[in-house]
Amino acid sequence: MKRIPTLLLLTILTSIVSFAQHSDLKAYGLKGKVKRISTNDREGVAFDKNGKIFSIRIPSILAGGGSVYAKKINHKNNRITSVSYPGEWQGAIGTTVTYKYNKAGYLASTELSGHEWWDNYYYSNYKNGLPYTVKLDVGGEAHGEEGTCKITYTKFDSHGNWTECRWEGTLKVTDDGGETYHNEKYSHTIKREIFYY
Repeated sequence: MKRIPTLLLLTILTSIVSFAQHSDLKAYGLKGKVKRISTNDREGVAFDKNGKIFSIRIPSILAGGGSVYAKKINHKNNRITSVSYPGEWQGAIGTTVTYKYNKAGYLASTELSGHEWWDNYYYSNYKNGLPYTVKLDVGGEAHGEEGTCKITYTKFDSHGNWTECRWEGTLKVTDDGGETYHNEKYSHTIKREIFYY
């Protein structure tokens, strides 16, 4: 008789652990009761109390330097799977970002497809829940850029979440026919402010 409550307890605990491991917070390398994040790139993400994303804001080149909010956010198995944005973003008729995960449940890629534009990032080399390598493949009608960057995390808050990181690498810049223009050094610092419940 004691085995049934023990098995029930283990099942409940496993469900709780599985929920925590596969929430949207994990896709953003976050832990704790995060309410929202805001970056120096004018991006923002809001989470409910269970770690599920309910709002995403991104900068728009067509909204006069303003922002555009996701019009639809899809989830499956308690993880974000795709986000659709209206046509005001990047001059697209409408764009969708697809989120894919590796076997460990960490974010493996974000792939944007839209009208005459792509913006893909492939994450790997995870340590302590954070990727240390990202492969970029971005471009549009006139040119593309691709390469691999090393990610260095330089600052953390009291909850153990990173608040600053730097991407560094070399990108190959190509024309619309795939011919290489040149290689260029790439360095970008991302700062994020994190708010908690």
